[in-house]
Amino acid sequence: MKLSIVIPIFNSEKYLNKCIDSIFKYHKANIEVILINDGSTDKSLEICKQYESKYSNIVLINKKNEGQGIARNYGIKVATGDYITFVDSDDFFEDDVLDYINDYIEKQKLDFYIFNWNYVFNDKKIKNVRNDKVQLFYKEDMKFKLFLDNMVWPNKENSYGSAVWAKFYNLKIIKENNIKFHSEREMFSEDLIFNLEYIEHINNVVVLDKTIYCYYQNSTSYKNKYHGDYIDKLNNIYFYFKEKGYLSNEYKSRIYIRLFSYIKSCFINEIMHFKYKVAYKNVKEICEKENIYNIICNCDKVDNKSDKLILFLIRNKLYFFIVILYKILRIIREL
Repeated sequence: MKLSIVIPIFNSEKYLNKCIDSIFKYHKANIEVILINDGSTDKSLEICKQYESKYSNIVLINKKNEGQGIARNYGIKVATGDYITFVDSDDFFEDDVLDYINDYIEKQKLDFYIFNWNYVFNDKKIKNVRNDKVQLFYKEDMKFKLFLDNMVWPNKENSYGSAVWAKFYNLKIIKENNIKFHSEREMFSEDLIFNLEYIEHINNVVVLDKTIYCYYQNSTSYKNKYHGDYIDKLNNIYFYFKEKGYLSNEYKSRIYIRLFSYIKSCFINEIMHFKYKVAYKNVKEICEKENIYNIICNCDKVDNKSDKLILFLIRNKLYFFIVILYKILRIIREL
């Protein structure tokens, strides 16, 4: 059996060695590592070439910058393994896990494997909460809805995660059904969409507590920059869910909670980068859009007190209090 590991790379020279070294550390599993340099302008390509010359099982693709989702599609196209996983270039595997993964997958031969992970803050690891050690779900079982609910909007007390890292997919299923990543430049959560489209074609999935992956939290991340395309991305994923029937089927309550989380991201994007008057104007414009109004009207399953408060403020058009609330929260976090 063979495992394909796809790593999209953009300006990751600071983290790349640790990421790649973690793959080649203490393992005997049959793997191929596909490095996709997505138009980096730092020394990432040079680092990739060094590893390519060192290991015969590395495939290097050098391409123009198109974003992580499109880069992963290049990896899928050239991958030759039986199972495939995706790694972010600033993350890394735990020591000596690939042999365990290989042996477990080869023994079970299931369609989808979801392992556990650590969050890494300033080199300190915090394990993701996973209540059950092993859970096996079959599509025909009633419990499968619980699994899919968790994928759509992860339960923070028992998260399976909607990201594609720390998961292994049957590559044959992906290729036979032409499953691809959407661009993260066009809509939120390309990982979630990929998982939902993949799940349509599987018969079973296993969720394990085994920690294999370290998800690095970067304080200078994408979230700290202003993005003028957030509303377009929200609209695109709203129409995607609508066209796929998720806004009218049994999973709609979770989908609407997910969409509400994107609305909050849009709020934060405006409030954190503009002063009160402009932030208020922008938040008001967001809330008055037809699609946003529809999401708010259907988002009635939130259990978080702060979310209930924000929904109350929106429904009563108290937009300025939303701005004040987020401004205060930001000040508290910076103390």
